[in-house]
Amino acid sequence: MYLNEIYRHSRDDPESLAVVHNGSPKTYREFAVFIHAVRTFLIQAQVPRDGVIATLTSNLYFDWVLLLALRSLGITTVSATNWNVMEKLKVRDLAAFVCFDAQSDDLTEVRRRRPDLPIVAIQLPLKVDLTAGQSPQLIHGERFGDHILFSSGTTGTYKKVRYAGDVTERCVGDPLTGTTARLMSRHDMYHATSLGPWTKAGYIHPLICWLRGAAVVFDQRPDWPAHFFELPVTMSTLMPPELKQLADGCPARPSGHPDVTLLTGGGFVSADLVDRIMRQYRCDFHVIYGSTEMRIALESHVRSKDDVVWLTPNFETDVDICDNSGRPAAMGEEGILRIRLSPIYPSEYMDDPAASAQHFRDGFFYPGDLAVRRQDGRVRIVGRVDDVLNIGGVKFAVGPCEQRAREILQIDELCLFMQQTEDGKELLIVAIEGDRLPDRSRRQALGKQFSAVPQIGFRLVSRFPRTDNGMLKVKRREVLALALEAMPSGSNLPEMAEKAPS
Repeated sequence: MYLNEIYRHSRDDPESLAVVHNGSPKTYREFAVFIHAVRTFLIQAQVPRDGVIATLTSNLYFDWVLLLALRSLGITTVSATNWNVMEKLKVRDLAAFVCFDAQSDDLTEVRRRRPDLPIVAIQLPLKVDLTAGQSPQLIHGERFGDHILFSSGTTGTYKKVRYAGDVTERCVGDPLTGTTARLMSRHDMYHATSLGPWTKAGYIHPLICWLRGAAVVFDQRPDWPAHFFELPVTMSTLMPPELKQLADGCPARPSGHPDVTLLTGGGFVSADLVDRIMRQYRCDFHVIYGSTEMRIALESHVRSKDDVVWLTPNFETDVDICDNSGRPAAMGEEGILRIRLSPIYPSEYMDDPAASAQHFRDGFFYPGDLAVRRQDGRVRIVGRVDDVLNIGGVKFAVGPCEQRAREILQIDELCLFMQQTEDGKELLIVAIEGDRLPDRSRRQALGKQFSAVPQIGFRLVSRFPRTDNGMLKVKRREVLALALEAMPSGSNLPEMAEKAPS
């Protein structure tokens, strides 16, 4: 029973910090007593034990209290911020919604769409059946419930995976779960930013911390980078866009602040940005590769620019690169990445047998990425299997092309797309996030890099659309739509296109 670990910390080290939410600290005893009070309320309210219970709140601290209390009753949970998320998820066997009374305004749409579903709204403050200074008793005889994570990737179609509750402690304690599981101790403080428990990073890392007795920081304030080092944060996992936000919004790590380790994953990151971060904050830096469906398969402790792109398997036999027929790819040959399935991680998508058959097969999970292995065993992710640039009939993985384009143009974010003009010519669209084009010399340098393309069109998009599940992945299809919106008709694009020099 995972919750017992939090209860033990509340008994053995009651005044140590468990959670800091938007600057407000909660000790392990306060955390445990709040969960206990909610758990007692849910028992008295006879919340349904069968099916799936959805929590509804935008407050990450409240959400975790609800999830831990519900799961301690053996209930399967899913976390949602509003009805629209639940509608997209299409969860079968949805049995009820649970929230705090302060969130009751958000339930109007739920009542309209699903009047058949019970809604349990918890009014605060709650009565507590404990004396001052007393911690909750350990729980016996209950199974820790499952939890449903979901990932939209860049498609906008949610895929759901169920994490089994009875292996939670094995999962979060497994060193192969990743850097955090190996490095986190009870003396650490982990900054979880605003990643919610519907994401892999937002789910697994807080659980690792509370298993060890460490503190977790949730910061949902718009100016979170300005507050990042106000507390003795020692570790954080930041998506590439969050790294840029931190670098721009927090100039330096204060003197006297403890050592800090930063991790990034969820997409390609510029080596120049990593170098800037490491110099700015005098920190250790790790690049990790995993997904909602699997543990961290590859990672790299960055000491040079090479380490940003070439990652080491956490367990050699877990990582395989094959061709379209499933045969091992030769050393140095691009192929399809696949990760061996683990018994403590999901083995299918919920309610989606077709997607399950495509991605979970032959004892492996296929994340949909192309990769290449070099002689020293390190692996580079080169792009998506279905995300390629077709130039003159030759397909190139888009990831390395975009990384090279960022380096040439000296910008942080862009997307490359191949299109056909009305007169049948190939056009490379360079969609750049921002309000200013790189100077002409850099654009011409990019033209030389893609000399096989007749035309290159540069298009500014003030802000790239990104997934709203916390991972901040670029919605490439929407970026392309925005880039095409203001394109002049025809093949002549004088204000934004430059013929690539031959």
